[in-house]
Amino acid sequence: GHRLCDRSLGAEETDERSITQLLVDQVECANLIVLNKMDLVKERNATHLEGLLRKLNPKAKIIHSSFGRVDVKLLLNTRSFDMAEAEQMPGWYQELQ
Repeated sequence: GHRLCDRSLGAEETDERSITQLLVDQVECANLIVLNKMDLVKERNATHLEGLLRKLNPKAKIIHSSFGRVDVKLLLNTRSFDMAEAEQMPGWYQELQ
């Protein structure tokens, strides 16, 4: 199945989202998106992917990396999370129930 609960991904039985919807939800809520393995992606494909991500979440910072190398300073203690902003996102309250 395409639903999260059909694929044993730790979702509640009532979670009807597809894997695609889960990924979209995560991108829309992210304040930081790390694109790893960029050494394997052609530049035009990377540009296209980043454009799609920017449409889903224009505020997120996007970091390109290879081999999982990311400066820890870009990940920790960034103070980029805003609870008031997160509460305004579609589906935020439903996820807590």
